[in-house]
Amino acid sequence: MIATLVHAGGADEGERAVAPFRALAEPIADMVGPIRYPELYPPDEGNHQVASARTMFVDAIERDAAEAIVDHLRSSTAQTAAAQIRVLGGAMARVPADATAFAHRKRRIMVNVAVMYGRPDEAAAREEWVTGFASALTRATRART
Repeated sequence: MIATLVHAGGADEGERAVAPFRALAEPIADMVGPIRYPELYPPDEGNHQVASARTMFVDAIERDAAEAIVDHLRSSTAQTAAAQIRVLGGAMARVPADATAFAHRKRRIMVNVAVMYGRPDEAAAREEWVTGFASALTRATRART
């Protein structure tokens, strides 16, 4: 599993915010440190992967949802499979929903499930996996509401 953590604030505050994640388990690699936002996604000129993805909003990631995420990531045979969980709120949530084109300011969590693959003939199988993953996550998060 890979985690990308972002903290908008000072480095000392960021270290305190990251501490609980570091305490979860011994990482294989810890590359967390202060960088500028554009450095999160550097260009990769040689990368020509194809992707399939779904994005959804949820209010919580309870045990059922976490287990669905882990199970689906483990079951993938694609080059890369991912579940990106973005906690929303803060300053973004203080802007009125109708003030800009981004209308999801009151949502708590955005989840993107995705799979990347190299051959176009894999598209149907990869799309089926993403659809199943998104459906399982939707069921698990709705079960708690």
